[in-house]
Amino acid sequence: MKIKIGILLLIFAIVKISNAQLIKNTWVLGGNLNANYGFGTPMYDIFDHTRVFLTPSVGYFVLDKFVIGSSFNILYTNLYLYKNYGSSELFGGGSTEFYTINPYIRYYLLNVDKTLNFLLEFSYKYGHSKETFIDVSMNQYNFSTGFEYFFNSTIGLEFIINYAYSKRKILTEDKSFTTILSSTLESEKRNDLNFNIGFKIHLIKN
Repeated sequence: MKIKIGILLLIFAIVKISNAQLIKNTWVLGGNLNANYGFGTPMYDIFDHTRVFLTPSVGYFVLDKFVIGSSFNILYTNLYLYKNYGSSELFGGGSTEFYTINPYIRYYLLNVDKTLNFLLEFSYKYGHSKETFIDVSMNQYNFSTGFEYFFNSTIGLEFIINYAYSKRKILTEDKSFTTILSSTLESEKRNDLNFNIGFKIHLIKN
């Protein structure tokens, strides 16, 4: 019985101190584990288009509930190319190095003392990808919504749904590869739906 009472008191204490640091002059650090599924008009068919990578981020509350910050992506992956859509015959393959910078603005919708707080976010992303045959530059516009659950005044766990519209441009290095590709495939427009889960650490500035 004492154990049950102790557990209840602990839960009550956690709930009571779960007031988020969403006030002006607070720093927020974080990282997201991202699972991505893409659709659109591809430059070529990729055997495995599922990508998983870690995204560190930093932000600063310039006003209560309003954050300005940036995240960064560094991705290394392998890919497989096919000659034709649905074909099992490989055209080639190799590795990809991908780097981005992603400035963002975020606004929390509920009062700062809420344990669960909903949010809206808009961001712009510029990236550069170096692949086996080609280099690719990217410009991306993102709209995100979701919520953050605060365990205490410092640590929060966020669940985000993100829609991204991106334009990519091929900066070809391999001339033999260029002759195989049609000139109409020199650029790409994409739509992506992303689901993110990540921790945020809120550190108030003294």
